[in-house]
Amino acid sequence: MGVGVLSRTDVAAVERIAMVRRMASRLEQQCERYLRSAYGLSWPQFQVLRELSVERPTMLQRVNDAVYCTRGNLAAIIDRLERDGWLERFRLQGDRRVVMLSLTEKGAQVTAIEAELRARIREWLEPVWREAQEIQEYLGVLLRDMTDPLAAEEALKPKERLVAAS
Repeated sequence: MGVGVLSRTDVAAVERIAMVRRMASRLEQQCERYLRSAYGLSWPQFQVLRELSVERPTMLQRVNDAVYCTRGNLAAIIDRLERDGWLERFRLQGDRRVVMLSLTEKGAQVTAIEAELRARIREWLEPVWREAQEIQEYLGVLLRDMTDPLAAEEALKPKERLVAAS
């Protein structure tokens, strides 16, 4: 069996993917540095708190689905956040198997922390802010198309227009 050769287009696509990953990684590292220095939080800890701020209280399973990490890693993150007073963990009375998470008063600061972080990101990206917003839109469309191929096919079809009968 022979070794396949990538076309220039394939190589360029792989290079673009690698570049997006490097950019995302660098931005995540800057966010983590800021969060650690200002609040003592890691990036994954911030993501958990942010998820909890959207819907309170939240089932542990829902947080696990939203935050991309293993169950073991998530358990350690939640243990540290609980220890440091950011969240509390409890079980439902009707079903003791269900673990719920809720922000504490300290954890409720996460919306303000997120606003500060967004301002920092805007500062960091100021020289290329307009381009960054365009890239974000394109990546959103690409992600949607990759996860929902039927929507992508529908977007390519010519739009039919209804015309009133005369």
